[in-house]
Amino acid sequence: MSILETLVFSDFSKKAEKGTPHLGLRNRLISSIDEQIAGANAEQNNEHYVREVQKAVKNAETGEKEIRTIQKQLRKMWWKSANGILLEVRFANKVLKIGNKSSVIIGEFSNLVPVLLKIQEAARLGELDDAMKQALAGRKRKTGKADTEVAPPSNGKPAAKAVK
Repeated sequence: MSILETLVFSDFSKKAEKGTPHLGLRNRLISSIDEQIAGANAEQNNEHYVREVQKAVKNAETGEKEIRTIQKQLRKMWWKSANGILLEVRFANKVLKIGNKSSVIIGEFSNLVPVLLKIQEAARLGELDDAMKQALAGRKRKTGKADTEVAPPSNGKPAAKAVK
């Protein structure tokens, strides 16, 4: 038996997966929920959760760019209120409206991780695609600027043309 016969091959390609726009959005939401789960588990164990991110920073002494690992604090999607723990699912810095509601009532803190896992599974199955599209719709940049007239200069020279 050859070595290649022991491997399992498929027709999937990286380009085909990236060509699906919903898949990238889903993966972003799923990974952010993973962070929330890790943060909730850390808080349940009375620990502090931080994630490490690599950032390019200019060195003040040499002037060269260096890649440094910095720690970033978790932006929690949940908070404590009079009704218990509430959860807002956030995507692209917007609150996702799920069923015309903006938050999920969790109740006790011990229920937070199971609810996050349910929401993560719903995202994996594509149930939150429409809510993610609505959150992104408000963030799209408007293309094309309205033509503006430039006031003639007071020195008598011709005015500059407006640049699009």
